[in-house]
Amino acid sequence: MKRLRSSAIKHCHRFLNKFDGIRSEQRVLVSVSGGRDSMFCLWLYHQFFKEGLIHNAPVVLYFDHKLRSEKDHEKDEKLIKEYCRLHHLKMLVKTADDFSYENKKKNVEKQARRWRYLEYEKLKKNYDVIVLGHHIDDSLEWSLLSQLRGGDFKNSLGIPVKRDVFLRPLMCFTREQISNLVTSFKIPYRDDHSNNDVQFERNFLRQSIIPKLKKRYGNIQRNYVHQKNALAFELGLSIFGQKENKIKDFIFKGEGESFFLHPDILKNSSIEEIKNAVIQVMIELDDEGRSKSRKELEKLICAWRAGKQGPWQLSANVSVYSIRRHLWVMTNQTKNNITSQIPELITSQKQRAKKSVIGRTITVKWLKAVGGKKNALKRHPLFQELINESLKSNIYIEPIFVYE
Repeated sequence: MKRLRSSAIKHCHRFLNKFDGIRSEQRVLVSVSGGRDSMFCLWLYHQFFKEGLIHNAPVVLYFDHKLRSEKDHEKDEKLIKEYCRLHHLKMLVKTADDFSYENKKKNVEKQARRWRYLEYEKLKKNYDVIVLGHHIDDSLEWSLLSQLRGGDFKNSLGIPVKRDVFLRPLMCFTREQISNLVTSFKIPYRDDHSNNDVQFERNFLRQSIIPKLKKRYGNIQRNYVHQKNALAFELGLSIFGQKENKIKDFIFKGEGESFFLHPDILKNSSIEEIKNAVIQVMIELDDEGRSKSRKELEKLICAWRAGKQGPWQLSANVSVYSIRRHLWVMTNQTKNNITSQIPELITSQKQRAKKSVIGRTITVKWLKAVGGKKNALKRHPLFQELINESLKSNIYIEPIFVYE
């Protein structure tokens, strides 16, 4: 459980760091409804504070829209107040007593949103960031709705991660992931039953349309994220374009037709970023080769992260090794040229294995023969010298674009 907790915190913190979305001195106001998403968002910022990643404890903001029964409102407010009491957090409560709804039977969501933002305007001068609990699925739903309505094309990109002082840190999580984490960490929350009312357009998409799309087309959230962020980047609307992409700093030109991925990429980049980097390296080395699927690449990266050394085969002409924690991607021709430079070991084992080596690529059988272990080649002095020279050359692949 500790490992899962640490992974969730690091994942969100790394996401926010990519566009300077989090700073230690920030004064943070977290808008909380008592639902699963906003309570998870509050939990994350409380963990950031406990870990020393932010220096100021988050302040909690609760809105009573006066649209639900008094009983529901009281239960929500009680839940949040109890959480704040247990964790010594300050809580603000805003009620819609002074706000006049034009018509409570027509587009109340829009009217309630208008009231909330009027209150935010009053509060934002006291805070550096106002945190909202929208996630990837919310953005997908908004994108679909915008396209169906025929509105501004910018809205079809989805909900912005950051706008003015408003920040949505859960844009690196799906609804399902949040649900699983909330259950695992036993974070208290209350369901809003109005979310099941398909009279509301977004609820109709969420309950009736999107499940069918997922069943037919698989992981539509992942596809949506890649497509819309790529489009936002091309249009100059991506927040991630505001911070120089550093992924290329981890990639170096190696001996012959090969490239190294520096091990620091593992702690500074997401799996998707690393996968995209490996794909770009593969294209540089073998643009006609058949690459592995993203799922297979993810397995490779997880194995590398776990300290395994390979080799792995990415295509018919591209192999991968982990050498001193660097991921070395090379063509088979480069591998053959390097291994041919290694002087023969004058041992009876080597003599017996010699016939199986000449004119062929390196095999596990041969490695065992020359060194007694599968990774003997990696410890050879000449091999290490080649690695060191390659790392010193510090030649980047350009360009590698990774869309968030």
